[in-house]
Amino acid sequence: MYKIADQSHSKQDIFLLLAKLFERASYFGLRAILVLSLIDEAIALPKDEALQHYALFTSGMLLFGIIGALLGDLLIGNKKALLIGGVLQTIGAFILSIPTTFTLYIGLGLVIIGGGLFTPNLFSSFGKSYLNRDKLLDSAFSIYYLAINLGAALGIFIIGIIGEKYGWSFGFILSGLLMLVSLILTLFHKESQQIATKIIKKTYDKALINIIVAFVALGLFWLINDVVSHKNMVVNYSYSESLNNPYMGFWFTINSYLMLPVSLICFSIWAYFYSNSYIKLCIGFLFGALSYGLLYFIPEIPLEQHVVVYLASILLFVISEAFIQPVVYSIITRYANPKYLAIIVTLFSIMNKAFFYFNGVFNDYIFSNSFNSILYSMFGMIFIGLVLLVFVKNDNKDRNFKILDS
Repeated sequence: MYKIADQSHSKQDIFLLLAKLFERASYFGLRAILVLSLIDEAIALPKDEALQHYALFTSGMLLFGIIGALLGDLLIGNKKALLIGGVLQTIGAFILSIPTTFTLYIGLGLVIIGGGLFTPNLFSSFGKSYLNRDKLLDSAFSIYYLAINLGAALGIFIIGIIGEKYGWSFGFILSGLLMLVSLILTLFHKESQQIATKIIKKTYDKALINIIVAFVALGLFWLINDVVSHKNMVVNYSYSESLNNPYMGFWFTINSYLMLPVSLICFSIWAYFYSNSYIKLCIGFLFGALSYGLLYFIPEIPLEQHVVVYLASILLFVISEAFIQPVVYSIITRYANPKYLAIIVTLFSIMNKAFFYFNGVFNDYIFSNSFNSILYSMFGMIFIGLVLLVFVKNDNKDRNFKILDS
């Protein structure tokens, strides 16, 4: 670890961070009220059909991300793509406020196309702005990831309350207004021509290896977490019903709120001190193992005396997540060809979903014994952390050998 000299975050970057926060608030808030609005008497879809619409909507956002990334990286540029996407997503949210079957499909279609254009190209614009300050990438994406989590939590909470209290149409209108704010904020961000034309000199074999390692590490992290999520869900429901909470959803949103202080600490430290990104990944997996270790000691029917243990487990996992997901974003940006950054990050998201599908095939076997699944997950986290540590040591040996050889 060493101190970063002569590098700092720009005021321009704040516009994209805030744009991401408001866009996530708009999108997740819209998602939160979508099914409820579909089964309401205005449209009155059967619940199963409404859930099918929801599944198609979320899948469409992911698949249209490929088209949006291709357009942004290869044809019209990232800035134009995200602006067009922002306009379409805004209009789509407003159209959904008119409760008819026709406006439902038009609105959802525009939000899907708009989101597919906006999301990957905003990521690309944000990442490219740090290519001349690559030591700050870990710090930058820690605050970017915070914007995602905080925006999602606020959107679900605020739009959910407005929609339930005043009507779903008002919820969609608010979603559209939040997206409009996000769109306006992107207008204030100016792309640097120097960054756009910069040629990154890296050996492609090393870049490919680093990207593959980051992809596998992230996929395994969320796959293992998905295994343990069943136990977390049981504990959450148990505490929501047994403890007198003024807000029943507290246990389901606490991760997002704990991410705020953790991400700010990471952002502050990593802005001044740089260390190898893979060392951070190792630390993240070890914190994940500690989190599952505490979860292992909570019984199937948790008691009030286990609340502190569970809160500690959640905090350790949040730290683990903060050391892994943003750092993987950083590694992708550092090693990928900047001309295809939106495409690569979109492919990452799709392949991540493949890990979840693979896990779903073995759900019945995995969940047959929750304590064994936690134990296996804990050792899996430790094993992956150690493998990454070996990878870092070998990479350092290769680098030192090349220096001596030259």
